[in-house]
Amino acid sequence: MIIGSTIAEHAAARPGDVALVFDRQVFTWGKLETLLKKAASWIDRVSPEGKSIALNLPNCPALAIFFLAGARTGREVQILDTQWPRAHTQEIIARLSPDLIVATERDGIAGHVQLISKDALNFSGMETWLSQQTPLAVWPAVNELSAFYVGFTSGSTGLPKGYRRNHRSWIASFDVAREEFDLTSGDIVAAPGTMTHSLYLFAFAWAMHEGAACLMSRTFKPTAVVEAARLHRASVMFGVPAQLGMLSRHLQEYQEPCLPDLRWLISSGSKWSSREDPVLRAHACNAHFAEFYGASETSFISLSRDGEPVLKDSVGRAFRGVRIGIRDENGSLCDYDVDGRIFVTSDMLFDGYATGADDVQRLEDGSICVGDIGHLDENGYLFLTGRENRMIVTSGRNLFPEEVERVLEQHAAVQSSAVISVADDKRGERLVGILSLRDGVSLKRADIIAHTRKH
Repeated sequence: MIIGSTIAEHAAARPGDVALVFDRQVFTWGKLETLLKKAASWIDRVSPEGKSIALNLPNCPALAIFFLAGARTGREVQILDTQWPRAHTQEIIARLSPDLIVATERDGIAGHVQLISKDALNFSGMETWLSQQTPLAVWPAVNELSAFYVGFTSGSTGLPKGYRRNHRSWIASFDVAREEFDLTSGDIVAAPGTMTHSLYLFAFAWAMHEGAACLMSRTFKPTAVVEAARLHRASVMFGVPAQLGMLSRHLQEYQEPCLPDLRWLISSGSKWSSREDPVLRAHACNAHFAEFYGASETSFISLSRDGEPVLKDSVGRAFRGVRIGIRDENGSLCDYDVDGRIFVTSDMLFDGYATGADDVQRLEDGSICVGDIGHLDENGYLFLTGRENRMIVTSGRNLFPEEVERVLEQHAAVQSSAVISVADDKRGERLVGILSLRDGVSLKRADIIAHTRKH
């Protein structure tokens, strides 16, 4: 089984049911499968021997179509970010050497570039653009261990770092997510972020795999998210804390619950400090709230959700099928409550880096560490301390900014925080805190300093 292969089954069984909603454009399973076959046929025609395809497209229906069509024809789909500086894009393409590049403009890009008009970025435009294309007769057999996707995460040098995933690893993560969240073909999944972010691409691919309708949008606009969720009765919603905060502020304008059909509100990307947000709780009144810790290289690691006894500062217990080990600098397992490098073993790990230095630590048993530091308690719950490469040394003391951020966010006036360091002649490095305050409150510098000293 490979990514997107079950779409043919859904199209055969329920051709007229809604499969994908992108902004206000609705596509059924039958129309989606037909368009995918035409897109695949076009890819085969312009790059018959190609093994990889780079997509330099904005977040739009065309990106979703080319991603699925590329994966189902056995190609490695490299999703570039149109927000990158031009030099970054050019350097990444030079390193990846894709066989085909799909873009709306050449913009100095070297290689086999196929341009599509901006009119063809939406569903109706793609249907018109591919109207003369003969659909692919039969989908090819594809090895589930072959790479289907290269995504990008920021590296320490500033140049995006590409990570490579194979079909089997993501199918395994679909299986784990189904067990934890019980997604079915009757669900409506809202994934209102860009597909350059692995969380939203995963949510989209998972929905397509299970046969659940998926709601997407070109840009995150709280008004449009609420409108689509209400209209289509979304039952599962994914988000990152910053966007869920924006959604909460927008929902303050409504009196009646706007998201009563939600049964899961799932967050990832960073610690969800406002998980108990009364506005979100009131509007998603029937939903279970969950947040998970993971990485692009590992998929799911740990889960914290409603109904389970998780301590406030913990990122939860291991997902099913995941083993977590905390090891010191010598590779020995640490005792409970002792910080060390977090090593993860599962069937959901990535293949390696496509671009950038491979600084992942690997053990003989298959465990990997992507640089996170933390500890386990005696009940098996995981606590994150910070990123190894973000450690700050100030006055001879090792500090992780995440530790300080958690203390700052315990203050009643603080919505969220970020801690960075600047050079200091006396201390080597000095901490600087950047605060976002809750609506309608003010905060004196002396008060936050007193709060941090107390903790």
